[in-house]
Amino acid sequence: LAAEPPISGHPVKLLRASLGADAVPLGAAARARHELAAR
Repeated sequence: LAAEPPISGHPVKLLRASLGADAVPLGAAARARHELAAR
């Protein structure tokens, strides 16, 4: 993230995740929302 900061310019906070197996579906859902919003 330091080498390639987010395009929005908003700071990103990295936290230790306790999601476990739920992290992948949540990431996929967030990406789908982003892709749909870009249309």
